[in-house]
Amino acid sequence: MKTFTLRISIRFLTTLLCLAGVFTFPAHAAAPNNQIGINLWLFNDFNNTFTFTDLVKRSRPWGSVAQSFVPITNVDTLGWPKQDAGLFLHVSQQQDALGNTVNGPAPLPAGTYKIIFKGSANAIAPSVGVITNKRYNSSTNTTRADWTLAAPAFENTSISFTGTHRTTTAALNTGLTNLRIFLPGFPDDGSVVFTPDFLALGEKFQIIRFMDWMDINLNPIQTFAERTLPTHATQARRVPLADRPDLDFPDTSSGVAFEHMIQLCNATGTDMWINVPARADDDFVRKMLQLIRDGNPTLGFSGLNADRKLYVEFANEIWNGSAGFLSFSRVKAQSDAALLDPSHPMPILA
Repeated sequence: MKTFTLRISIRFLTTLLCLAGVFTFPAHAAAPNNQIGINLWLFNDFNNTFTFTDLVKRSRPWGSVAQSFVPITNVDTLGWPKQDAGLFLHVSQQQDALGNTVNGPAPLPAGTYKIIFKGSANAIAPSVGVITNKRYNSSTNTTRADWTLAAPAFENTSISFTGTHRTTTAALNTGLTNLRIFLPGFPDDGSVVFTPDFLALGEKFQIIRFMDWMDINLNPIQTFAERTLPTHATQARRVPLADRPDLDFPDTSSGVAFEHMIQLCNATGTDMWINVPARADDDFVRKMLQLIRDGNPTLGFSGLNADRKLYVEFANEIWNGSAGFLSFSRVKAQSDAALLDPSHPMPILA
């Protein structure tokens, strides 16, 4: 059997002692012969990098038709709307130092985007461009349409769906599921996951660290069932952060799906560096490693390739007590309990 190397941050070693065993993967070509790694930036709609060919992967959560940037609560467990709704897709405009609105560096490119979703809609209305060739297949409950931009869209971009029927027998205004909007030049079957430019960037490095893709500093999830799935309505998924009244926002990201991180490392031939949320329990860690080894056959995802190394780090900057870090309070509480002295200066962690 082929094995892979698991490299673990010493700060996290004790948590993983229960995971002894051999992890196996299928073979893959070796990564570049260098020692340089890259940390990917936060994954969201104002990230200037077009990562996935499916634009919906980086959208905001679903909003109303009138206010696509304000999340609605009438959604299913995966975040798909159960009513007519709008989606904020892409931020192109920014503000300069004087507060003036200026065009950002990454407009939506011109061309024809392929729209496909489960359900039907009487009208599909983007904030820019035109919709053509809208057709509905009742036997598969699938709608397809073309969305054409005659020129690059430098404005902030959204799209709305009205007169929706989630299924062939559903009532009016019941929403839709599994929306995908593919960038110009890519097929609408999902066979091309990442853009070539993004893959070319990743291939330059030996290691990809996913700390910010997991939004690890504020990631509040504790159990494996709470993780983001590839089937969620957006990979920029938001989850409540109700126990942090000191912060000026009510929610935070739960991170991109592990399945997509594995896909990226396999596609670029790079090693994988993951960070574990500070609140994650032992079962989360065990199942996370099993997923990285075995993939998710139920959803059609493979595990990490056999010749890749896996690096595991507990949280990020566990010494940092600033408001934007969840890990410090957890580590401090554990240290207090171990030393039976809540007034002590927390020792340096090796």
